Amino acid sequence: MANKHLDSLKDFIILQEKMGRFFEGDNDSAQSISGAWAPAADLYETSDMIVVQLELAGVEEEDVKIDLWENYITIQGERSLKGRQENYLCMERSYGPFQRTFRLPAMVEEKGVKAEFQQGVLKISMRKRDEPGHPVLRVSIR
Repeated sequence: MANKHLDSLKDFIILQEKMGRFFEGDNDSAQSISGAWAPAADLYETSDMIVVQLELAGVEEEDVKIDLWENYITIQGERSLKGRQENYLCMERSYGPFQRTFRLPAMVEEKGVKAEFQQGVLKISMRKRDEPGHPVLRVSIR
């Protein structure tokens, strides 16, 4: 029973810290208070590839799910705080679920997708689909 009260007190202190940072103008804390956070991401393309990179330090590979449909990619997962026994005096990193969705600039080949997780960075490389370009349609204003 005492453990439950300590966990509640710890949660309260963490929330108090986050609220303090929120009202001090730290915009990232606004996402943390709601329980959701958004890992930093880079999205870039080369002549034949589209690449998404997300900073996911502290996230376990098995806690990440990647969905690709048409020209959208969604990466979701969770950075867990469960099971931790530390008595935090300050907590600035965000925990809990996250989800990021990106519209890709081109369609990608289903078999040309590769995801790798190294040094806390998830890198998803996608080969662009070879499709004939669509003709440009010029619209006249009348």
